[in-house]
Amino acid sequence: LLGWGERGVAVRLIAVPLFYGHAMLMRFRLARAATVAEILAVAAADGWLPPGADRPRTPLEVVGESVVSIGELEPDGQGGYWAWIVSGDLVARSVREAIELAESAREL
Repeated sequence: LLGWGERGVAVRLIAVPLFYGHAMLMRFRLARAATVAEILAVAAADGWLPPGADRPRTPLEVVGESVVSIGELEPDGQGGYWAWIVSGDLVARSVREAIELAESAREL
């Protein structure tokens, strides 16, 4: 692709109307290498639900709740990570929590 020896582009497209709750597809890179398990441990310490078969993966599954759930977390193959995060419509502090999680992850 584009003459690069390795893949240099990661693209994901999400086109969904959200009437309830919140959803975010976020790509991030940490200051140092960390495993997915380490990142999930930091998120769990802040009260976020880790991915799992019984965990919410869509905003509709968390309507009326005050929960933040990581539906998916995976390496992007270039030293960063992709995270699919959903939260209920009662999470008024979700932006602040995302910032706090990023600050906590800096310690990794």
